[in-house]
Amino acid sequence: MRYIYLDWVVLQHMKHLTISDGVHGPDFVSRVEALSVQYVFPISQAHISEMLSPKATLSDDRAKDIALLKAVSNGAVVQIRCGIPSVEPVPLDAFINAVEALPNEESMPPVSFERFQASVDTATMDKNHPFLRPLVEAGGNLDEALLEQMVQDLMTASDEPASYKAFRQQVAKAPSVIRKGRPTVVDKRSEGFRRVLPVFDFLAARAIADVEAQLVPAAKALAEMGGSDWNAFPRDCRIELALGLLDFHADFHDKTRTDNPPRNMQRDAEHFCFASEAAWFVTEDRGLLKKARVVGKAFDLAVKVVLMADFLADGPAAGVDGVGQSTEAR
Repeated sequence: MRYIYLDWVVLQHMKHLTISDGVHGPDFVSRVEALSVQYVFPISQAHISEMLSPKATLSDDRAKDIALLKAVSNGAVVQIRCGIPSVEPVPLDAFINAVEALPNEESMPPVSFERFQASVDTATMDKNHPFLRPLVEAGGNLDEALLEQMVQDLMTASDEPASYKAFRQQVAKAPSVIRKGRPTVVDKRSEGFRRVLPVFDFLAARAIADVEAQLVPAAKALAEMGGSDWNAFPRDCRIELALGLLDFHADFHDKTRTDNPPRNMQRDAEHFCFASEAAWFVTEDRGLLKKARVVGKAFDLAVKVVLMADFLADGPAAGVDGVGQSTEAR
């Protein structure tokens, strides 16, 4: 079933009939209505979670949100089945109740790094490195138990922009250190260093084609470090991991602040996972737009990722079975 996925902010602009630079809510509403004969505009769990979030800033009237979601989706919901989005007819009220009943997402899942072992030279570490103290206490022995605890601590602190940015900065330094032949925190002779090399290659890439080429090997390396079989790893999990990894690349990282905590990136990733089988994904988040296009290329996805203005200018026309020719939509 052909569908077009609209992210939450786009839906809010439709609700408020926003008119500003690059956004024309009334025209966009008219285009969606006209295209409803050819495409479905499903809603997802990510939409409902945004609506229910106490941090929502644009959702000032839940009744209007629900009315808009019903009108736009016409009862269509997109859900992940075996890692792939599937559009199905579901009563919206029942769907909202089901999402509300889900376990609290703030409870982070456990992580596991099987058979990981590396020696760390703590003397080379920045004195402000967030993991310096536990590594010193462990005598520089980074085993799977300590790595699991460090990653769990990072995930727990994922709504603290300062902690996340400090860790991201440390990761960003690694490619330069390796390229210049300087001593590395992790012993270059260790198995742990060898396993993480694809991530460093990705972080060092600058040409967009190189970033796209290195992204999947880097995501695969991280998944396998965590004990996962990449071949059995669901596609939605691959996409989420790749989007998260892009935030550690100097050319793609999002600005993090109190009103835009790192955890927001998880919701963005969920939206793109639900959109990954769509004909079009429309967003007003330029950071997500940039990352989603790279992930789309890396995973050979057919979805076209565009802003609202691009969709109006170059998107599908009502009654025409085809698409525009904008290179920005690829």
